[in-house]
Amino acid sequence: MTQFLRNCHAFEIDEAIRADRLERAARMEQQHEASQPVQPFPDTAKDKAEARNARLVIVAIWIASVSVAIAVGGALLASPAKLRADLAMYQTLQEMER
Repeated sequence: MTQFLRNCHAFEIDEAIRADRLERAARMEQQHEASQPVQPFPDTAKDKAEARNARLVIVAIWIASVSVAIAVGGALLASPAKLRADLAMYQTLQEMER
């Protein structure tokens, strides 16, 4: 019987510790929520201008990269045709010299 009473007492102590921990956790959560602003700060005109400028820079970089890609692709596509034209002109000049 004494073992049963000891177990009951140990269980009561464990329950009290758990309740105390839960209560402390709830208090800490309430303090944390109380320290948070209710509404976020509104965007200022400066923040909006910085965001717009950042978007403009991103778009400008994208346009520049697309332009470079088109130019490089065009140069690569035009190179064989230009080489053939130069070779034909060279051969024509060689024939004219003979």
